[in-house]
Amino acid sequence: MTSMPVAPHAGRASGPPSPGWRRARFALVVAGLVALAVGLTVASAGPRTVLPLDPDNPGGLGTQALVRVLAAEGVEVTVARGATELARAAPDADTTVVVSDTGALGASTASHLLGETRRSRLVVIDPQLAASHLLQLPVERSRVRVSEADAGCGAWGLTPELRLAPGRSTGWRGVDGCFAVDEQVLLAEVPDADILLVGFGEALSNDQILTGDHAAIGLRLLGQHPRLVWYVPDFTDLDGEDAVAISDLLPDWARPGLVLLFIAGAALMLWRGRRLGPLELEPLPVTVRAIEATRSRGRLYHRARDSRHASRALTAAARERLAAYLRVSEADLAVAVAAATGRPVTEIADLLDRTAENDDDLLDLAAALADLTEGVLA
Repeated sequence: MTSMPVAPHAGRASGPPSPGWRRARFALVVAGLVALAVGLTVASAGPRTVLPLDPDNPGGLGTQALVRVLAAEGVEVTVARGATELARAAPDADTTVVVSDTGALGASTASHLLGETRRSRLVVIDPQLAASHLLQLPVERSRVRVSEADAGCGAWGLTPELRLAPGRSTGWRGVDGCFAVDEQVLLAEVPDADILLVGFGEALSNDQILTGDHAAIGLRLLGQHPRLVWYVPDFTDLDGEDAVAISDLLPDWARPGLVLLFIAGAALMLWRGRRLGPLELEPLPVTVRAIEATRSRGRLYHRARDSRHASRALTAAARERLAAYLRVSEADLAVAVAAATGRPVTEIADLLDRTAENDDDLLDLAAALADLTEGVLA
């Protein structure tokens, strides 16, 4: 009995994984664990934002460092984003309410803010010009360049020796306050209201809070009450009547200047207009033949498919030519043409006032006017 040869196996039993594959698998596992750890860290860090002076902004322009230190010192800190959360926080006499993003305030949200904080201390950081009008702040604001400024007072938990580092700030005139610079104060209290205006918001940011006495100033200003509500206005709370006019953004001293500028501009235009004198007619530098102008105008009418306009131009030219030839006015033209051609007056009047609606009507009208003109001139 003859034995058949046995074919070898096409495949081979798999052996242990290669060292290169083991290293790649280990690297993938480590990368997955790192990504998971980063995701959990970000998720547990709470809300984050990049808005300047925002309590949840960990960047250099935020105020998260100041808020966390206040919370560590026992102050109950609540971040209220929007009018609904502000009302839910229910500020009372033991609450300090801080608002730093005044650019998002409108007439309705500003009124709501004043109503909710009528029993609390309201601290407004770096209020913009429009916000000063909306919050009815009877103070004059301006930008100030600070080299160094001592508090110079002992109000609001401050001590006279506390000092601000150099920077740009907002100042107010004609009110009592601290940190006097060039007859202005960088920290002011609104008369007859428990509203505190802070003009050195940059000093409370994460980048500047450890500079000089900024940390002590921020903690003493905002830590006077056991509760702190940091209100962040929300644009979605605005209604249709919150539009701000340009006149509301202008300071009072700028309006007379704009009126004078308008009067000066009107006087300049009147003076230059009289100086130029009346218009004068000058001959064209080239002579344009009538037939060329007629053909060009006809091509324009044809391209625009404006048969009505073209027909009015044809009838007007025919009336003008016939009236000049017969030496009659256009009012008597139909009668004169009828007498010269022997055609009915109504037919002549209808032809001279006809309007074409399409190209075919325009061609018929042109032919009829040509026949009429030749009949009169013959």
